[in-house]
Amino acid sequence: MFRPRTCYHFSSGFTLIELLVVISIIGLLSTLAVVAIGDSRTKSRDAKRLADLKQVQNAMDLFADKYTASGYAVGCASGVSGTTSVALSAAVCNVASSSGLADFMNTSTLKDPSSTGTACAATATLGCDYAFTTTAPTSSAYTIGFYLEKGTTAVPAGAHKLTQTGIQ
Repeated sequence: MFRPRTCYHFSSGFTLIELLVVISIIGLLSTLAVVAIGDSRTKSRDAKRLADLKQVQNAMDLFADKYTASGYAVGCASGVSGTTSVALSAAVCNVASSSGLADFMNTSTLKDPSSTGTACAATATLGCDYAFTTTAPTSSAYTIGFYLEKGTTAVPAGAHKLTQTGIQ
């Protein structure tokens, strides 16, 4: 005896609600990823700034040790015009154009990661080129201005100065 076949109809697709739930979850996860990546980029730019300045500080110390009569490696290279910074009250020059640092480090790659093309001053609110000032070309002291976007546990966000004694 033959039994009548019972035919079950299974749907092979997804409902609209299921698709909307999955799309909203993917959107939420991608938003969180973008925020996390943006924060890590800011932290990596700050880490590069601090590493660059540590390298400059070491080069300045090496210059001062080798040429003790000259003091620190300061002064713009010939043909590079410095500007006057009201905030620092002295001549300001891009650190990469220092006439004395080239013997102790590669100054051609020395640039703030988010530079605006302006020299850093004590009141900087955006990324700016590392800039140094001294009271005389053969000074026994120097000040390099820089800006941190996010900051670290040791150095908060904002405008800072690097001197021969460290970061201020």
